[in-house]
Amino acid sequence: MSCLRIYGVVLLSVLLTPALSAQFAFATNSSSAANAPQIKEGPKFKVAQKVYQDLMQARGDFRMPVPTFIMNRGEEQVAFANPSEMIVGLEEKAYNVCRSFGADSLNALAMLMGHEATHYYEKHAWRQGFAWRNRDLAVGLSLDSLQDKMANETEADYLGGFLAYSAGYGVFDKGAEFIDKIYDAYGLKQKPPPDYPSLAERKALTQRSGERLKQLVSLFDAANIMVAIGQYKMAADFYERVLLDYQSQRLYNNAGVIKLLDGLDCFTAQELGHYRYPIELDLEFSPNSKGESSGYAEKKDRLLHEAIHLFDQAISLDPDYAPAYLNKAIAYLLLDDIPRALAYVSLEALPRAEAQKKAKVIEDCKILHGLIAVKSNNLPEAKKQFQELAAKNTLAKYNLSVAEGNIPEPELAPSSLFSLKIERIDGVNIATFSDGFDQKLTQTVGSGYKYNQLNKPGSKVIFIEDRVGTGSFLYQITNTDYKEATARGIKIGDDREKVKSQYKDPKREVQTTRGDIMVYDKIMFFMQNGKVEKWVNYLLPE
Repeated sequence: MSCLRIYGVVLLSVLLTPALSAQFAFATNSSSAANAPQIKEGPKFKVAQKVYQDLMQARGDFRMPVPTFIMNRGEEQVAFANPSEMIVGLEEKAYNVCRSFGADSLNALAMLMGHEATHYYEKHAWRQGFAWRNRDLAVGLSLDSLQDKMANETEADYLGGFLAYSAGYGVFDKGAEFIDKIYDAYGLKQKPPPDYPSLAERKALTQRSGERLKQLVSLFDAANIMVAIGQYKMAADFYERVLLDYQSQRLYNNAGVIKLLDGLDCFTAQELGHYRYPIELDLEFSPNSKGESSGYAEKKDRLLHEAIHLFDQAISLDPDYAPAYLNKAIAYLLLDDIPRALAYVSLEALPRAEAQKKAKVIEDCKILHGLIAVKSNNLPEAKKQFQELAAKNTLAKYNLSVAEGNIPEPELAPSSLFSLKIERIDGVNIATFSDGFDQKLTQTVGSGYKYNQLNKPGSKVIFIEDRVGTGSFLYQITNTDYKEATARGIKIGDDREKVKSQYKDPKREVQTTRGDIMVYDKIMFFMQNGKVEKWVNYLLPE
């Protein structure tokens, strides 16, 4: 799961026509814009279309028809959404403005189109259409006010920015510069659009919307890190907070994974036969304290059924979302419902993963087939499934060893390893960190968590205070373009074997749809396709 960051830009659009066409704020309502020649091929169209497809997959809400993407040579609308014609569009001139940002060009493009797509999914057109149809009434005039339009635009910027982030696009924090360039390209500094805030006010809205978006992204990052260190209750509360503002199949799936991992914590290693599941963190259980009382059995079943419910919600948004079917199959296997587990992995998860060419999900489906064979007392079939992947998949290699009667003992690094060299990110030693946090980013999450952060040049420092009594958590996460190395010389882009050569085997691992998280004492590595994507230095309560 990617944890990139993106900062939003307020893209001030307005619904100007009875056809409910959501226009960029700088547009004019002329027929020439609607009839501009379309671009249906070429490198610009292919790049923009790919970004749009990524956004639609990340949105993952297929209860509504997906609008068609078009690109044209118009010079009046910048970008637009027309719900009545099921279209999201982009003008070539706006594409060129995005391209002028160089390394940030795709981020700018994703932000721009994510904003317009959000107008469609949040049904802003219905509200503006209602206002237009009832413009002779006081309520119609109220709904068509500048204040109401700006509320729609701010929401589209906020949620559109998170959509771009969830699609894997990176930081875009040049909002004011973007608006300046749009004004220049479209000649709006000489002829500003009527009945709209000034350029200075637009920039102020850009900054505020960006700050709000940073908070949502940081809560999402925090939830993922809490999963990695086994703080499931906290992770669940953070995911629930994110889901209040933004819903997608991925978020519901991840919320279900938390319940599933928490349910695994109710089993002993002996109950699971020492096998590891595609979504598990680790199997460090105490046979004397877990899995032996009716209370744990009830908790286990409750958590697994809650996980299934969340996976169903993900599937209701996107019937072709393979990871939710896979995780649902795992939940049923842990509930000893082998027929349902086999059906969901064989008939639902694997065909979809193969059709979408999701290599990691395909491998995890095959590992689960092996675990189902174990549960069905068909050890030869289990060994066959694990053997096919063992050369390239560490989880399959581990489970193959267990199936052959050998329980691998991880080569854990001694605790002294992590004190011999002090880990720093952006020059910060997390153990002695005492800088002030940005009070504007302080917020309360759930029933008892206080969250705050401080942005650094190549990272951000997060402080989470658990007011219920667990204590305080402090961690620092690198940006994905961070250039420096860890204390033991690991950089972004290094492979798994290089990490293990310096830090030994991880204490626990979290499987993701494209890699895993390697968790050590005080440091964890987020891996994407076998390479370090970023890392985190963290400090747990005493």
